[in-house]
Amino acid sequence: MPDFPLVKAQLERNLLLWALQQIPQIAPLLGEIRTFHQHEGKSGKLARVDESTDEIKYAPHQFGFTLTRDEMRRTDLPVLFAKLKELAERMAEAQETLMFARIGEAVEAVGNTVDAGGDFQPKHLFEMIEKMQMDFDPETGEPTGHILTMHPDTLKKVAPKIKEWEKDPAVTAEYERILAKKREEWRVREDRRKLVD
Repeated sequence: MPDFPLVKAQLERNLLLWALQQIPQIAPLLGEIRTFHQHEGKSGKLARVDESTDEIKYAPHQFGFTLTRDEMRRTDLPVLFAKLKELAERMAEAQETLMFARIGEAVEAVGNTVDAGGDFQPKHLFEMIEKMQMDFDPETGEPTGHILTMHPDTLKKVAPKIKEWEKDPAVTAEYERILAKKREEWRVREDRRKLVD
């Protein structure tokens, strides 16, 4: 029987690429994060805006994708892509789990956490915003690049509260006060950056 190793290798690369392209649809938060490929090495270096550095230790992950001989004979493209989507879902779940674990470690290390004790109130939201470094759109003055992420169970409890808080003039006034302060901090950072450039 003839074998076509180059064709199989190209097909394998294209199918894997397709699976990787599904990850941002499966886990939209991952799609918002810039990535790059490091082709060699087991670690990397993280350089922060404040010029501090840290080592990035990569956690090994393996994801299997197999087709039995019988599946190879019977599988059509929709079934193949469904199996590839399952692979992409496992990869996305592993990436999200690792990302949230690393974020948790980082914020704990610098004390940048807010504990609502199971009862999220406006003061907790304000404390969270106070701890954030915020960027703003220079044209509109609106905050940019911020995503509030919650577990679905938490979101069910918190979303109705936030809708109520939006109707409270005292809450919205405090939010606007903090936002104005953050906007001014951003302007100072931008002016400092322009002077250095």
